[in-house]
Amino acid sequence: MRRLVGIALLSLFMCPPSTDAGVRLDNRLSFTRPDGSAVPIAHTVRVACRAWEPGVATRTLHIRAGTAAGPFWALRAVVADVRRRPVVRFPNTFVWNRPKGAELFALDGANELSSGVEQASGRITFQRVRCGRRPAVRFRVRAVLGSEFFDGEPMTVRGRFRLTT
Repeated sequence: MRRLVGIALLSLFMCPPSTDAGVRLDNRLSFTRPDGSAVPIAHTVRVACRAWEPGVATRTLHIRAGTAAGPFWALRAVVADVRRRPVVRFPNTFVWNRPKGAELFALDGANELSSGVEQASGRITFQRVRCGRRPAVRFRVRAVLGSEFFDGEPMTVRGRFRLTT
């Protein structure tokens, strides 16, 4: 399923999404609840290369699919780390202001799920990460995201993602 979508290319600030005919997106990630039902995530995708977060200058690739109201998923990957070590195993934990590897997060209703919690398992493998004027990213993931809540259910994520400009 190939879809041409609006991409917001962000540097150090948020920009509104723009439609770019040169952008190719192949988003084949599927998120599944324990009962086998699929999580319906909108096909809106935003991509940015910027700091991990304000006050943490580590150069990071940010991808967010879905809408703010949810459900959505978000990936943050430290560019230098995933180029040097393209396989990141979950759970991947680190001190908040010293990020390493990659972090995958999902929101499904009131459930918040993460690759950084103890119940997470699996891995994400990066084949390509490029920032700048023509960002590109390609990765595969096969993992279980653990809930950030004590009574929350885990979620399975599988598939591949490819964006080229």
